[in-house]
Formats: sequence, C-alpha cells, structure tokens
Amino acid sequence: MKFNHLLLLITLLFCVNFVPAQSVVINEFMADNESTLRDRDGEYVDWIELYNPSGQDVNLMNYSLSDDENEPRKWVFPSVSVPAQGFLIVYASKKNSNEGGELHTNFKIDSDGESLYLRDTEGRIVDQSPAVGLPEDQSYGRVPDGGEYWVKM
Repeated sequence: MKFNHLLLLITLLFCVNFVPAQSVVINEFMADNESTLRDRDGEYVDWIELYNPSGQDVNLMNYSLSDDENEPRKWVFPSVSVPAQGFLIVYASKKNSNEGGELHTNFKIDSDGESLYLRDTEGRIVDQSPAVGLPEDQSYGRVPDGGEYWVKM
C-alpha cells in the first residue's frame, strides 16, 4: 500500500511541475525591421516575440515555428526556455542559427502578410498569428501581453 501512495505522490509532483508549451503564445512580430531591434551581428532583421503567461518556465525543445501552414516543422527549437511570465525573441532572419544565445529561423516574415505558426512536438498548432501586412518598423502584437486582441504597434 505504501508503494501505491509513493507512486501517486511522484505522479502528482511530476504533473504539478510539468507545464505544457500550450501556454506559450506568439505575442508580437515585425516583418520589416529597419531600425528597431538589432541582432548580435548588428543587423536589423525580422523578429518574433513569444510570451509565457504561466507561472513556470516552459522549455520549447522540438517545438517549431513556421510561416507555412503546410510545412509544420520549418524551423525547430533547440532546448530553450521561455521564463515564467516572460518573453523570448526569435529572429526571423534566414540565418538558421542558435549561436551566441540568439535564435535565428531559416525564414523571414513576408511584410505583405502571412500567418506564423507555433507547433508542439506532435505538429499540433499551439498558436498562430493573423496574416497582416506591415509597413517598415511597425509590429503587430497582442494587447495585453498574451491577450486575444491584436493591434498594430
């Protein structure tokens, strides 16, 4: 009987500490960055901001980002966490790199408008952004952070 209680306790502890990445959302993105945010190379490239509204860090290892609904695993995350109630910037630069602490996808965002897709390890869409055309140095994001409303910023 004690073994069953111990097994139940371990199972409950695992469940309490496990936070699925469904809590992470695409929070904001910029498709024509000319002067707002530079990457480590000093270049202005497209970027995507993820937000984790939960109270636990979320590791995105083997999750993916794509700008093509038919190519779900276009760019796959390495082992990287989004801090609790925090943000993670991913550069959509076509550099396909995770060197120097920066994440760079293998695609850029079309400023004429296209959706972005965040998918889990099984390929299920966790979140997606609307397709919206954006002029130079204008982003599109959720208000408030992680909220349901999208606005030009």
